[in-house]
Amino acid sequence: MCLVISLLFLSSCIWGYLQAAVTPGTTMDVADLTIALPEMKYYVVQLKATQEKASAVCKIFGTELVSIPDANKNGIITNLILSSGERYWTSGRKIPNGKWIWWYKLPVTYFNWDIGQPSNSEKGQLCLQLLPSGEWSAKPCDTEQYFICEGINVTNSS
Repeated sequence: MCLVISLLFLSSCIWGYLQAAVTPGTTMDVADLTIALPEMKYYVVQLKATQEKASAVCKIFGTELVSIPDANKNGIITNLILSSGERYWTSGRKIPNGKWIWWYKLPVTYFNWDIGQPSNSEKGQLCLQLLPSGEWSAKPCDTEQYFICEGINVTNSS
């Protein structure tokens, strides 16, 4: 009985958070994609949120915002969003010393910046977004964007 009540409460809390994160007039559409990397699962989330809220939503589902450590993965992730025409948050973030890191605190060593990026004219904390072309740009982290979560595909892992 307590477990059922706890699960119902947790479910309503998650739903309340998602509703609060959604820009009025939008709907949440999550595409569960396991294309190209069978050991990983990707969620392309059609919900606009700041990078911080996007990260929190990913964590609710046991995933993290996507990290792109190399050109191969950049191509795979770009193929997931190519036809959308939208920009998506990744876990990349600029830290005070001017370096870029992924959510797991390792430095970004592969870059695929769009022309004129990263922009020095942007103010505030900067986060890395993936463009539908596969290039990257830096935007203030409090900008609302769609996002991509990634996690281990437990149905295919050994």
